[in-house]
Amino acid sequence: MLANLLPILIKVVPLAIRLVPVVERLVKGAKQGTVKRELVVALVLATLQTYEGFSGKDVADEVKLAEGVGLIIDGVVACLNATGKLKIV
Repeated sequence: MLANLLPILIKVVPLAIRLVPVVERLVKGAKQGTVKRELVVALVLATLQTYEGFSGKDVADEVKLAEGVGLIIDGVVACLNATGKLKIV
């Protein structure tokens, strides 16, 4: 199962890099970090399901998968913020 899942999870980082700035522009206002994060997690998971044929039957714990994707997104946001590539609105 891990061998099938790993190539898909590796695609999360580029997806997050593309989606985080888009969501930043769509969801404006202070104190919206949680909303933005949840939206990016949902978009990444939906994209994986749609384009990769990724289904819930491949995942033993979907909550943990979403948490893991969220952690990846947190890292992407931290890197984008550190490099000045993400402007918080």
